[in-house]
Amino acid sequence: MPTKESIMDAYLFLRENNNTIPDETLEFMKINSLKALKALAMEQNYNAERKEIINYLNEKTNSKFRHNSNNVKKHLVARFNEKFTVEDCKEVIDKKVADWSNTEYEKFLRPETLFGNKFESYLNQKSQKKQTKLERDLDNIDQLYA
Repeated sequence: MPTKESIMDAYLFLRENNNTIPDETLEFMKINSLKALKALAMEQNYNAERKEIINYLNEKTNSKFRHNSNNVKKHLVARFNEKFTVEDCKEVIDKKVADWSNTEYEKFLRPETLFGNKFESYLNQKSQKKQTKLERDLDNIDQLYA
């Protein structure tokens, strides 16, 4: 990823050499410089959002995922590009932690699962009250005597 300084240097070069560069090349270079600046700004913004989400996930799951790993970037940027928010991501984390903690599915409380291609279905899932073992046992007893 180019730095802001390198993009600005290229832009200044374009301005200074305006007369020696063909118009179509100059326009192409200007457009790409602006695209690179926009991508850099977006990357920096997404970095703060990724960090907040992954810190939240780590806190809820007692994990040590890194917000700047390529895997995390890939999945979260895909969700951001679909216009999902930090709050949407936290809601999915809360729902799946409630569903999967202390079960065989707990191993799936990880970024690639939570923020992968089933993200929207996890987000729209109706919250279920998790039944405790005592409540399940009492229901079983009630069914035996019904």
